[in-house]
Amino acid sequence: MPVIISAKYDLLNRTEGNFLGAPNGGTYTTQNGIGRYQRYDSGAIYRRVSIPFAFEIHGEIWAKWKSLGEENGFLGYPVSDETPPPSIQSPNRHSLFDGGIPDGRVRGAIVWTPTDLQGNGVRTYEIHGPIFQKWSSNGTLIPSMEVLDNFGFPIFPGFPLTDVLKCADGQGEFIHFTGCSFFWSPKTGAWAVSGQIKDTYASIGWERSPLGYPSSDPMRLLGSTTIFQRFERGSICVARDNSTRVSIQNSTSVWGSVGRRIFIDFADFGNTALPDGDIINVSVTGHGTIGDTTITLNKSPQITTRKEISLWSPSRGKLRTIQVSGRTNTSFMTVTPLDLESNDLYLVFSRESFWFFSTDVYWLGNANRLIGNDVVFNWVR
Repeated sequence: MPVIISAKYDLLNRTEGNFLGAPNGGTYTTQNGIGRYQRYDSGAIYRRVSIPFAFEIHGEIWAKWKSLGEENGFLGYPVSDETPPPSIQSPNRHSLFDGGIPDGRVRGAIVWTPTDLQGNGVRTYEIHGPIFQKWSSNGTLIPSMEVLDNFGFPIFPGFPLTDVLKCADGQGEFIHFTGCSFFWSPKTGAWAVSGQIKDTYASIGWERSPLGYPSSDPMRLLGSTTIFQRFERGSICVARDNSTRVSIQNSTSVWGSVGRRIFIDFADFGNTALPDGDIINVSVTGHGTIGDTTITLNKSPQITTRKEISLWSPSRGKLRTIQVSGRTNTSFMTVTPLDLESNDLYLVFSRESFWFFSTDVYWLGNANRLIGNDVVFNWVR
């Protein structure tokens, strides 16, 4: 109904001034037959016929949308006016789009920045697909995740510096922001890279490097200043002294081995019982990546049976083991960064079961996260 578009135009004139200018012609049906639009001297108003709302689009954002095929392009119809983000600290503006699917969800955006950040005359970029979903939260352009700087503190991704582009390997997509980059592939999903990890990743060839695509966001071990990030075929860690280590994964995987496996992560330690009822606390202290890593195992005096931690590889078996039992409440091992570098290493937690045999219970993957750290495990129960 043309009245919805004309009512929108009148409302904008009353509340924001006549920035669209005078109408150019009448209200027309879009090429795909499922929308209506009205053009003006400096913009347009569009709506889907199935939705009783209309939205304006103008300026450089309108020009960008037209270059992408307007409503027939991958961004689909606008589902917002040109709007500043929900942060008074950010001067950019954006319009949101439905990705061509009229279900009320937001699937893309065009973002305008007030400064030509690249020095190439371009100030407007589009974001869509899985990378948009990762970057946004409920379509409000509030970051839905925390990107870490070199010291492990969250940073705002900032302004886009590119559109969402195809990666050089033809498999995935990426976009660069002032504060980070996002990479997506069908196998790994969408993840951010930032800070010194991003610089290192770029220096070895991005997704075409031996690491492949990111498979996690940057993260910190609790109590440590070391930043760690997983990739398809390895990892990058940056220690407190800004030293960086790249680890390439061995092709052998623990998932092919036989037997009972309970895989855990650092977030599973603490006062809550692990799946088999044990309680193990952990504390991590960071240092430089060139220093050795000390792994300490303590047990409470109430525990009388043997407990063990082993450094294990599916291709090489158990490499090192420490144990506590009886009156021996503490044991430790020191390993070099080279010992931990392979991405197929696990810390295996074992306990005495019967007739003095030990049973492997918990498997903590990516032991190379401990590079640049000392770690203490306290087996409480």
